[in-house]
Amino acid sequence: MAVAAGRLDAARKAYEQGLAIRERLAKADRSKTGWQRDLSVTDAIAKATRDAVLAFMAAQGEADYLNRREMQRRGIEVAKGDPSKYQGRPRTYSAQEVAGLRAEHFGRAASTASRLCAEVREAA
Repeated sequence: MAVAAGRLDAARKAYEQGLAIRERLAKADRSKTGWQRDLSVTDAIAKATRDAVLAFMAAQGEADYLNRREMQRRGIEVAKGDPSKYQGRPRTYSAQEVAGLRAEHFGRAASTASRLCAEVREAA
């Protein structure tokens, strides 16, 4: 029931508690050797089934995560194309203003200032 409600940890805990009870009963009553043998076979099958279900649930979770990520990416693209949506912080300076400031600061052409700035960044 816990798996249907989406609580995978609770379902796993309930399964493991039930398994522990069955194992304690099997150990307490040694006269039922056939029952113990059947329990060990059932345990292997149950563990394999549990592992398959958990792997399926993990795959579903990952697929859901990837789907939400893709939908978020698409939503961001749509919002960027709509001028009524938030477009981010406005720029303080335009590219031309920055080039002019660089040229003023270095006393050279904007392209020379840009090249020098790039060289300083590469050296750092």
